[in-house]
Amino acid sequence: KMRRAAREHESEDKQKRELIDARNTADSAVHQVRKSLDELKDDVDSELKAEVEMKIKAVEETLQSDDAAIIKTATDALMETMQKLASKAYEKASAEQSAQPGEQPAADMGGQAAESDKSQGETVDADYEVVDD
Repeated sequence: KMRRAAREHESEDKQKRELIDARNTADSAVHQVRKSLDELKDDVDSELKAEVEMKIKAVEETLQSDDAAIIKTATDALMETMQKLASKAYEKASAEQSAQPGEQPAADMGGQAAESDKSQGETVDADYEVVDD
């Protein structure tokens, strides 16, 4: 009897699950974008900032909807705008770094440190012998 009821409600449950997942993803995206926008506020022009805020508002409005597709579409649009934001910030940071030659050796050291961290994490096969004292 319970299996029959579960089969009857399977599509409803799947739709509810998709809606919940879409809402959670959207809420997480809004939080992430707000945090990034706050961190990058000095590196972002006002036009792009307004576009991001408009997309955030659109996602928040769709969260009231019961249509997972609408929520996903708004979330995807927000994430595309966020990628523009991140690339603009990266370009600006790269330009500033190349404009300051004194900073360059520090960046090179950081790259070498990252490579040495990778080599420390590698597994090495070795033979060993247990010696009892």
